[in-house]
Amino acid sequence: MYAISRHQKKATKPVRTIALDNPALIALWWTGKATEDQDSQVLQLLADLKHREMWIACSCAVNATTKTHPLLSIVDTPSGSLSLRRMTKRIQHTNACVFRFDKREPKASQISVELQGWPEPVAPPDFVEDERPSRAPNPPGLDLVDEARARVNVGERADPLSRQLHWLLFKGEIQHWPLRGKSSAVMLLQASADVPAQKGLEIQSLLYCNARAWEDAWMEKSFATCKAAGKLPQAILICPVYSASRENGWVTFEPDGSRVNIHGRMAVYGDDDVAARFPMLMYAKVTAGPNGVNFDKAYLHPVLNGLRHWMLVDSHYEREAMAAIITACEALERKGIECQIHKPIHDWGNTGARPDFVVTGRNKERQHIVIVETMGTDDPEYTDRKRGTVAKLAPFTVFADKRYIADGMVDDRLIRFLIGNMTANLLSD
Repeated sequence: MYAISRHQKKATKPVRTIALDNPALIALWWTGKATEDQDSQVLQLLADLKHREMWIACSCAVNATTKTHPLLSIVDTPSGSLSLRRMTKRIQHTNACVFRFDKREPKASQISVELQGWPEPVAPPDFVEDERPSRAPNPPGLDLVDEARARVNVGERADPLSRQLHWLLFKGEIQHWPLRGKSSAVMLLQASADVPAQKGLEIQSLLYCNARAWEDAWMEKSFATCKAAGKLPQAILICPVYSASRENGWVTFEPDGSRVNIHGRMAVYGDDDVAARFPMLMYAKVTAGPNGVNFDKAYLHPVLNGLRHWMLVDSHYEREAMAAIITACEALERKGIECQIHKPIHDWGNTGARPDFVVTGRNKERQHIVIVETMGTDDPEYTDRKRGTVAKLAPFTVFADKRYIADGMVDDRLIRFLIGNMTANLLSD
């Protein structure tokens, strides 16, 4: 691995190169295994190379004719940081190379305390895909690269598809229990009606919330609408998937269903597609072109259940915790206390924190809030970050749901605390 000056693809003159002192450190950072100090070292190196107008060349492969290697460009991120972007028009990385896949994000157990500093949106994201030639060009002779591949700090929710999904979930109030509509699918379709027309297209005319839209070719109507508007024929599909392989690019729409190929980029929340995290909710872009109708890209996120309620959760631990919280709420309702559960996907209130669960109990004119923080490990670094979250929530009652203990009593402890605390605060004189 070495640094190389930016150059045209068919450059005839020698191109300046610089040896990198510790290329292994960049690989550690890319795979999410670097320490904070190592992260800082890599970012400082990237800043220096960007200032010198250089790229990074990977030695995993070489073109026998041109003697060129796979290239990575240095890009700015929306958070103000830097990242690397694979240059897809040059020679590609080998299957064994760590740079063949997207920059690895923290596991779900970490993400649950790192997704902070992200306020509620004030404007919708751009849901409509442009054809590549319409994108802002790079300097003449340089590669045209896909900005969606740029990675930023996970707390910024960098993936464009995740931002689009979160907007619809936020507007549709899907992250609440009890669900306030007939089903999540219906509520998402209703929420899409409030999204302003973008680039001449109504978002509701592109959105489908049933796997049958793919299986039975319902999307042809959307393709025709896009063609009439002079846009790339496209549609959006939101539906549960029950297994998937990010590495091999496929999903299944049923627990034992056949595999459906994702031909383009597929991102998975937490970069973890183990069986325990399913079902997941898939947000995918489908396009029609010379090679037929294909999934162009997709984003997957664990979901509460695949039937009626598509509430996003960070892990299977949170799915278990949610079931226990619902049990407690149902018991409290029998006592005359009405409960609502909110699973925030943005900063909550004015706290600057994103708690795992906000449980609000009401009895007549009285209201009480309990925060549930689900913990999947007792790792010291993880615990310290959780402690920081809890500090921001100091005005509220916070229960530490220590799922990692796994002693058979974890659900019972959570249920008893919620019932006891809500009863003491809402039914006592």
